[in-house]
Amino acid sequence: MHVVFVISSFKPLVGGGERQAEEIARTMVKKGHRVTLLTRRVQADWPADEVLHGAQILRLGSASTKEFGLEATRWIRARHGEIDVVHALQSFAPLQAATMGVLGTKIPVFCSPMNGDRELVWMTGPKGIFKRLLYRRVNAWIAKSEPIAVALEKFGKPLFRIPNGVDSDQFVPTPRAVGRRRALFVGRMLRPKRVDVLLAAWRELKPDMNLWLAGDGPLLEEWKGLGDGIDGVQFLGLRSDVPDLMKSSDYLVFPSDSEGMPNALLEAMACGLPTMASAVGAIPAMLEGGAGRLVKENTLEAWRAALQEVLGDDQVASDLGVRARVRVEERYSLNSTVDQILGVYRKFGAN
Repeated sequence: MHVVFVISSFKPLVGGGERQAEEIARTMVKKGHRVTLLTRRVQADWPADEVLHGAQILRLGSASTKEFGLEATRWIRARHGEIDVVHALQSFAPLQAATMGVLGTKIPVFCSPMNGDRELVWMTGPKGIFKRLLYRRVNAWIAKSEPIAVALEKFGKPLFRIPNGVDSDQFVPTPRAVGRRRALFVGRMLRPKRVDVLLAAWRELKPDMNLWLAGDGPLLEEWKGLGDGIDGVQFLGLRSDVPDLMKSSDYLVFPSDSEGMPNALLEAMACGLPTMASAVGAIPAMLEGGAGRLVKENTLEAWRAALQEVLGDDQVASDLGVRARVRVEERYSLNSTVDQILGVYRKFGAN
């Protein structure tokens, strides 16, 4: 089938949602499907049309989400006869483009919001009437976590719970690197990621190991300043070699005030890394059965205690890593995720 994904941001911007979109597109192509991904052309020097893992990536409009949404709508409307499925990987502009683009057709439309109430709140209240009417065209919601599913229940329509997946053949446990141990953070340098809390706890605890922080974003320079003078702290910037970083690290640390279902955490679990992560979004479900150390309060004191417990006891860390890999194999395989999504498409007439 020809599947059209719509997402506001994609490579070279790198985040959990962007990586998951790339992996799902790649896996669908491997399974014999045609995939087109519509996204914003945030910078003029980014290619407007390229092929990635066999999927066609079209960058439309500009950094303006409104312009992108209008161009994506026009693109979909001009190609009704060759599209089998339109899947918005966010609400906002991607879902508006998807629903408006297929009006007057029988093409099924699906939506996978990245977050729950925080993303969907703009559909409620008097100002959301138009959007709620338009989104009656959505055939089904696909929720990657229980909090997102709960937020979607009030909007009606069939609802399918399908978690994010990770390529457990690419992200695999490897022998730990020799030398000083390394803890890793991967994510955008944005306020909800709470790298500031992590740095404060690291400064107080003074563990004899390195802390690598991979990612870019508006708070990078501010957080670099907070890390000045802390032994072992190194900001790596935007990286394209996340699998290699995971395989050369000993732990993953993931402080955050809000999440959907973070891919960096799934990737670390697949690599058998002992992880410490905030108890938000889908993370408690991901780490069920002792597959990681949940930090239930995102405070300096709670993070200091978690770091001390896991970094200070090799047996505790080893047990967490082993259970994390098992959890991924049992629940979060990328192939399983994609097969479930394709199954939902077929329920609504896509061939």
